[in-house]
Amino acid sequence: MALGVMSFTTYQTVENFRLTYALENMEEMHEYMHEDIKDGTIDPVIGKIYLEIIDETMYFLDEEINK
Repeated sequence: MALGVMSFTTYQTVENFRLTYALENMEEMHEYMHEDIKDGTIDPVIGKIYLEIIDETMYFLDEEINK
């Protein structure tokens, strides 16, 4: 039984790490998108759509991490 609990805890730790890493990646993408909109690399209308998708994804990841 102890091995099963330990395996589950290890899986949770690895999964939490992966989700946290994914959230950090999304935060970087969010910053890059703001920079791209500001310097005119991307059309602001398209950029805002991407930001909405990034924000939604960040919300889902945060919810999953903090279960």
